[in-house]
Order: sequence, then C-alpha cells, then structure tokens
Amino acid sequence: DVLKEMPFYFRLQPGSTNRLNDLLASVATVQPVQERELKGYLTGFVDLIFRRNDKYYVADYKTNYLGENFADYAPGKLTPAMRDHNYGLQYWIYTLVLHRYLQNSLSGYQCERDFGGVFYLFARGMHPDLPGNGVFGDRPDPHILDELHNRMGEN
Repeated sequence: DVLKEMPFYFRLQPGSTNRLNDLLASVATVQPVQERELKGYLTGFVDLIFRRNDKYYVADYKTNYLGENFADYAPGKLTPAMRDHNYGLQYWIYTLVLHRYLQNSLSGYQCERDFGGVFYLFARGMHPDLPGNGVFGDRPDPHILDELHNRMGEN
C-alpha cells in the first residue's frame, strides 16, 4: 500500500520559529532555523507514504553525493548529512502531515501503534549486497510530535 507524491497544505499557527527550535533542539538531525514569524500556509509533497505490517511510514529519496565509496553512505555516517541539509526538520514536518492525515482518515488511529517511522533513502549509497547501506531511519517521539502540532498547526 503506497501513496506517492502526497501533496499537503498546512495552515500555520502564527508565532516564531523559535518555538520549533526549542522543541527540536535535542534532535541530532535538526539544525535551528533562522528566527522568523510563522504565518500562512506550508505546502509541499511527501515523496512516499507506505504501509507495511499495519504500520505507516514516510520515505524520502535523496541523491546527495557523500563520497565515491559505499562506505561513505554507511548508516552511521548519514546523521551529519541529515543535519547539514536539515532533513531532520523536514521529516518531522512530513511525520506531522502523515499524523494529521491518519487522524482524519483512519478510524481508531493511535500514533504509537500505527506509525512506524521515517526512512531517508540515499540512492547513491544503496546496493543489494549492502543491506541498510544508504538508509537513514528514525521513529519520531509521538509526544514531541503532539507538541510540534501544538506549536505549528492550527486545528
């Protein structure tokens, strides 16, 4: 079960980006963003949402060049790349989009039971002989996700 290129339109709660920086300060893949006022709408597309074993996941493809060798894309080396490009903030937003979507479309949805996590797939580092290489995975904390919703989105 997949949903490709899911568009989203997210109405932002007015306020400063400092609310997001404070909340996500301890996340290794997130860089603080410049202080700005949040207002209006955030729009975009989530590359892929899929369901496996009754859990829903976000996946995003990346073609970043991290080096010539497959070892440059080893799982332990992906966190700096995630942080350098602030993909961590991106996946928190994508997770929030999926969370809100499932709240509105899946009867009895419970984040801790139904959400599996996020995968960032660095295509240049993936190879069938190297399982997990080029793959960054995380499962955002549902409590932080709820607080992110409170700080960013309008109901």
